[in-house]
Amino acid sequence: MSAADIGKQFVTAYYTTLQQNKLNLIQFYSESSTMTYGGQEFKGMKDISEKIESFGFQKVPHKISKLL
Repeated sequence: MSAADIGKQFVTAYYTTLQQNKLNLIQFYSESSTMTYGGQEFKGMKDISEKIESFGFQKVPHKISKLL
């Protein structure tokens, strides 16, 4: 499996999770992770989880058009 294939699988899984249940996104992060959203950085599972929970949307339509 190529790096591109792995990347595509990850992006598909991440955005499918975002679409189906945003709270499950935390499974993609660890205590050493950093998430950037709206120009702000959120570090560690607690901060990232709180940010995900604060999203004002339930579902987000998306289309993956190109992976770099």
